[in-house]
Amino acid sequence: MTTVVQPEAPDAQSRPTDNILGSLITALGEDIAFKLIEARGGVRVYIPQDATHDHKIAAAHKLADVIGKEGVVALSKMFGGLTIPIPVARLWRVRVYRDRGHSQPEIARMVGCCEDTVWRSLRSMGMGMSGAVPKKVFA
Repeated sequence: MTTVVQPEAPDAQSRPTDNILGSLITALGEDIAFKLIEARGGVRVYIPQDATHDHKIAAAHKLADVIGKEGVVALSKMFGGLTIPIPVARLWRVRVYRDRGHSQPEIARMVGCCEDTVWRSLRSMGMGMSGAVPKKVFA
């Protein structure tokens, strides 16, 4: 039977699964966590119990293809034996794409939202473009 972790249980003690995004960044680093979220965001992923053995990593080959063997080992130390929901992390991805120099239209396409959502997201993080909200051409 696979254990499914529900994020942010209201009465739970502090666990690595309480803040999945933060835990992924801690375990993998920002770049590898970003790759994982881009590839698997929005779905649950089983993390092998003890991925220090090659046969355990082979069982998680799809995950290893995305984050490498070292990434699987790092996740198994934190989440081993659990099925965790990989967050979509839209707001964080908007910030990362912006930090990498992408334009708002490019970010909107990569994140899967409209440009207005990107603009509002950037503004909420204090990263908005100078000037007003882009005017809508069509009502």
